[in-house]
Amino acid sequence: MKNKNKRQRHRQRKMGLSVGIPLSFGLLFFPFFYYLKVGLKIDVPIWVPFIVSFFFFGSAL
Repeated sequence: MKNKNKRQRHRQRKMGLSVGIPLSFGLLFFPFFYYLKVGLKIDVPIWVPFIVSFFFFGSAL
């Protein structure tokens, strides 16, 4: 029973990381592109943040 719980926790941790890391990147890219556009005055096309975030959100699924 102890090994079963240990394997289950390991599986949950792996699943959390495989979903959480790409999801975090997807969320963090919006403020990053905002900083590029407003803070550094770099003209980033509006579709770039959406494509990048779509990629990371999609990989989180």
